[in-house]
Amino acid sequence: MPVRAALLIVLPLVFLGPLTAQDRRDVEDFEFVVKTVAEEGAAIRRHRIDWNGVAKTYRTRLEGVKDEAGLVALVMELLAECRDGHTGVLRHGVDRAKLPSKWDGLWSAGLWVVQEGGRFQLAGRDQEKGARPGATWVTVGGWPVHLAMERERRRCARIQGLSSSHSFFASIGNRAVPMGEAESIELGFLVDGEVETEPVRRWGPTGRGFDSMSVDGPEGLARKDGAVGYVLSGEGAARIGYLRITGSMDEATAKAFHAAMDELGAIGALVLDCRGMGGGGDGPAWDVAGRFFAKPVGNGRNGRIEPTGSKPFLGPVLMIQDELEVSSAETFTWAMSETGRAISIGRPTGGWSIIPRRFRAPSGRFDFRVGVTDRPTPIRGILTEGTGWAPDLLVPRGPVLTRNARFTLELATGLAALALAEGEDATRDLVRRLGEGRFDEIRQKRKRARSAAGAPDLVPLVEALEADLTATLDLETALLERCDPPDVLGARARLEEIRPRAREAGAKRALTALERKLKGLAGEARAQEALLEALDARFSWSERERASFLKAHGRSAHADFARKNLPGKDDASGR
Repeated sequence: MPVRAALLIVLPLVFLGPLTAQDRRDVEDFEFVVKTVAEEGAAIRRHRIDWNGVAKTYRTRLEGVKDEAGLVALVMELLAECRDGHTGVLRHGVDRAKLPSKWDGLWSAGLWVVQEGGRFQLAGRDQEKGARPGATWVTVGGWPVHLAMERERRRCARIQGLSSSHSFFASIGNRAVPMGEAESIELGFLVDGEVETEPVRRWGPTGRGFDSMSVDGPEGLARKDGAVGYVLSGEGAARIGYLRITGSMDEATAKAFHAAMDELGAIGALVLDCRGMGGGGDGPAWDVAGRFFAKPVGNGRNGRIEPTGSKPFLGPVLMIQDELEVSSAETFTWAMSETGRAISIGRPTGGWSIIPRRFRAPSGRFDFRVGVTDRPTPIRGILTEGTGWAPDLLVPRGPVLTRNARFTLELATGLAALALAEGEDATRDLVRRLGEGRFDEIRQKRKRARSAAGAPDLVPLVEALEADLTATLDLETALLERCDPPDVLGARARLEEIRPRAREAGAKRALTALERKLKGLAGEARAQEALLEALDARFSWSERERASFLKAHGRSAHADFARKNLPGKDDASGR
């Protein structure tokens, strides 16, 4: 492009020289996006982004744009710099095949993978052959998974805003295998302390992504649009109902939800499964929440939640949540949690709390969205952008629990039965103690409660949580020993989360072994950190940067990996 676009902000168009009509439209559209984000963008303030500096870099790149596809691709990358999942290009007239995609090179292979702070566990697969659920995914195509998936995260972050890593990894859970252009690739799984490899093809036997609902919901329950209900157990007032919201927060989902609640009939407690529930609008979110109140209830800055539906459900609600809940799905989660109406278990929500607004480029060629209001939760005033809303009880993703995809459902059902038998206060107290790792105390108390009429047997569930905690500590030590190079930084971060529970649970042996192993890998941790800092967003670097890293960390396992797999570029920047 024969124009230095930066001049647009200081000179009127009449002085810009040999601009073509196409050039003028590109510059005007680009500068409108820059100005809109500068004036309206909430994420650039939250993340303290030097937006003028970012815009300057992209103006230089604008000079190389040749067509509309190039402009839209450039604007995609520009908006992705906001690091806000709501901010990005929406409508455009470009053939999508000409634009970068989140799914470039990512394929299903018939697997469902979940992650815990950068550790990846196999939670389901479409065939009997190969590693079973509960195995830890450690290599892909000769790369350690922690580096391969960081590369994919950075690739996607270049073209779309990512509010949180946990939301991103959840969104690719059934298409997580980075195969690139290959028809098949070899994966490695840690099984019983040994790394076992297996080849996988682009698609699994079904030819589509793994459907997690087929294994984590009630057995035999068919998916329905919007919402689907099911009676789990019990008779009369002791019946426990199950309702899964399968749609987004829109009027159609709200209508399906109320219909499913009506079909459940008289139940004493409800397991409300919100995993995978999509965003949409706050109005439908409050409409759905209103079904659980007999009279208006205060909702902080959002006024009141009004009762809705044919008949309010006032019994105990055990809500299952996960990382795929974003935006207005999180609004619903807040409404149920902050009012105390539900006891929640599962995973933190996605952390997309900045409210977006839609804009149109001056030429009309594309629309884009910018997150404009960094809103806190309405009652407690907590900012959840990037972190999500935590459940009352986090359900870990260790090697024991991921063998049983229905564990979270079983736990929610057991807690619902407890709420019916002993009350919601007792259930909340148990949930708190489970989260603290007080397993032996709970186990003894629940064994004594078995003699009480109607008391649910929660001991197997408590023992599974305890076994998973100990197995996870052993797994983390094994990963540091068996993986080359090891993910020391990830193990450190995961240890900080698990340590308080491990101490309370009395898992001293396994905890001490992991702490000693990490202490001995302090140099490897420095090498891993330096490598990730030296590699740019495209996972590349210059020869100078590569040489500097190898000189400083040449004896580390990450340096050995870099020598074999990460050549430097010859240009001065390496970018």
